[in-house]
Order: sequence, then structure tokens, then C-alpha cells
Amino acid sequence: MLKKLNITFVIIVLLTTIILVFLPTGFENPKLYKNCLSLKAVVTDTDNSNIQVLGLIKTGTQLLNTKIISGKFEDEEINSENPLIGQLSTDNIYSVGDKILLRVNTDKSGNKILNSRAENHYRIGIEYILLILFATF
Repeated sequence: MLKKLNITFVIIVLLTTIILVFLPTGFENPKLYKNCLSLKAVVTDTDNSNIQVLGLIKTGTQLLNTKIISGKFEDEEINSENPLIGQLSTDNIYSVGDKILLRVNTDKSGNKILNSRAENHYRIGIEYILLILFATF
């Protein structure tokens, strides 16, 4: 009886998961990210002169010189922005040598970078390790 209940529960959870995977979220519009790339980059220089410090809170824009190390624009050096909105949980201050995830907007042809923005530290390798650890235990 208990084994039958467990199998039924597993089937219900599996079916619910499959249904949720295929439900639309509203972010399926490819026009939103048509000319946008997420690339791995290294910070080569920083300019913190536009950052205003109010106690623990930092606002303004950190200007970054970055070198792209993955994707179509590999080995290209570009200027990027890191907007700070005064939220400690979301703002990151980068320093020289940090590997970051860079959001790059290109022109319609995809051959020229229009602007770029630092999204976060590049953590994909660490996330894969954590995925393997959680999957094994």
C-alpha cells in the first residue's frame, strides 16, 4: 500500500514538473534579446570616480575597461558600465582581474558592439560544480 502511494506521488510530481516546464512565462519574445549577447570578460581597468558613497550605500556608475574572452568578439577590448543603484544585495563593485558576465548589445547585423553592461561575476564553473555535488548527494 505504501509503495503504491509513493509511486503515485512520484508520477504526480513528474507530470506537474513536465507541465510547468512547458507553460509560457511571458519572456519567450525573441525580440527582447535579439541583438543581445552574454559573454565572459575580464576587467582590465576600473574608474570609480562616478561612484557616490553614502555610508554603506554606493550609487552611480563604475566604468570598466574589459577584455572579452569568449564568443564572437573574443579578444576585443571595450568600455563597459556597471550601474549601482544602492542595493547591497544586487550591486557589485568589480576590480582589475575579475571575471564577469557581460551583457553586450550589438547592431542589427550583429557585427558591431553598441554598448555593454556588467551583469555579475562569472560563476558558471562554480555552478556546475555545485550542480554535480547536489546531484550526487
